[in-house]
Amino acid sequence: MHSFLKDNHEELIRSCNTYAEVINKRSAANPDHVVFKFLPDGVNEDGSLTYQQLICKSKAVAAILQQNGSKGDNVLLLFQPGLDYIVSLFACLLSGFVAVPAYPPRRNRGIERIFKIIDDSEVQICLVSKHIYNDIQRNFSDDENLKGLSWVVYDDISNESSHGFIETELMPDDIALLQYTSGSTGDPKGVIISQKNLLYNSEYIRQSFNHDEHLVGVNWLPVFHDMGLIGTVLQPPYVGGVSYLMPPVTILKNPLIWLKAIEKYRANTVGGPNFIYDYCVQRISNEECKDLDLSSVNVFFCGAEPIREATLTSFAEKFKTAKATHEMLYPCYGMAETTLIVTGGVYNEKPVYLDIDADAFSKNTIEVVEEKGKNTVTLVSSGTTWLETEVLVVDPRTNNKLSEGNIGEVWIGGPTVASGYYGREDESVRLFNAFTSDSNEGPYFKSGDLGFIYNKEVFITGRLRDVIIIRGINFYPSDIEFLIQDNIKELKRNAGAAFSVVEEGQERLVIVQELERTAMRDTDHDYVIRKVRELVSEIMFWKCMILFL
Repeated sequence: MHSFLKDNHEELIRSCNTYAEVINKRSAANPDHVVFKFLPDGVNEDGSLTYQQLICKSKAVAAILQQNGSKGDNVLLLFQPGLDYIVSLFACLLSGFVAVPAYPPRRNRGIERIFKIIDDSEVQICLVSKHIYNDIQRNFSDDENLKGLSWVVYDDISNESSHGFIETELMPDDIALLQYTSGSTGDPKGVIISQKNLLYNSEYIRQSFNHDEHLVGVNWLPVFHDMGLIGTVLQPPYVGGVSYLMPPVTILKNPLIWLKAIEKYRANTVGGPNFIYDYCVQRISNEECKDLDLSSVNVFFCGAEPIREATLTSFAEKFKTAKATHEMLYPCYGMAETTLIVTGGVYNEKPVYLDIDADAFSKNTIEVVEEKGKNTVTLVSSGTTWLETEVLVVDPRTNNKLSEGNIGEVWIGGPTVASGYYGREDESVRLFNAFTSDSNEGPYFKSGDLGFIYNKEVFITGRLRDVIIIRGINFYPSDIEFLIQDNIKELKRNAGAAFSVVEEGQERLVIVQELERTAMRDTDHDYVIRKVRELVSEIMFWKCMILFL
């Protein structure tokens, strides 16, 4: 028995060695329980899966995979959002094939990323819907990247194929899937996630979110992303709950659809990154809030770093008439390299906020203040560690462990950490096998995130590589982005980037920012640019003055 399962009240779970074993046992114990429902328009159900249907369909797909390869082979999954994607994922998990979830290209967009994933993961099999297969063959059939692939078309597989499925022995360390990072700062990297990683993280979420068989999720997050995959697809069948899934584009068009679905299906666990809460506040009118009822929700999880106090409080206040409360808000922290979650808050308690001196913060020092003022920064805790997960804060220059209240790089250890990046041994050793210099503690994963620990709470402040240093003062890009977006109404929230470039040996600040749609035609661009410069100049002036005084 895994030690991290000892506090699970279900013998069915405590005796499992792999995530796949949990699903097989759940199916045997409760075959008719509906675990997934699909809402193509975000409102109405169109298709569902019981445990028995999930197992049967998954084994049918797995049997065809077995005809085209063997356990351990990497399988690229290309589907639009829907139950077919779920079945294909579980087909890999139950048979020992390694799932490589991805998002299909749209016309000529996104194909380069797919090519990079194919090359990096060395996939030989592509499991795909007929619609996407036809689209790829029509537009990219002659491309060298696709030659040599075995194509398995989901729509051509009948349930009767499950009779040809060969039961496969699965071990905790078997690779279950490759989670590809966003690739926003370079080529996408495939994080190697094992069956044990999935089992541990599922139990971690269960405990920290206080889940049980009554879990009801209404989820819009992409299945190919770690938050959507681990949090909203693998968690409900793990605890015996149900997940209502909708395409991400549905709520991007109108976030009220998501909140209406939460109300309709009485969801109790929902969430997403920081931006979705801002989006709801901005796009949903006060009039539309009046008849909304969000009282069924226990957890609105927010898994973005850094998480904004203004975002959380604005959401709670905006939807107060819909019975949303501050206690529902649940900040958490994680990444693909740690399967998903690393830290989480305390169920049914308000988020933990910390008021600190802004000038000290710019020098990487934490000075807690008793009362808020103009020179105060409020940080949001991402929670604490659970089970066997460990978080250290380390000086990135010396690799020495830092004491509480000092900002450094966040290092993470425990069964939640993946074994490395697929095919990148040197980088995996450097990042996933780190030891502290002063005490030789390890191994840890070097997250690249900056943060500190205060009263056992973990606060994430930014990215190690993203810190902008101008005139000897540290500036976090997210702070600059928030400053201008919060003070200039013409600028779109969560639609900008601050970064630095080196020019003639000096670091210069660059800001790229979208306008609100309503401001595109009649806005005085010179005024907006001048206002941005004034705001940035003001904060830089005062921080520099503090340094010289």
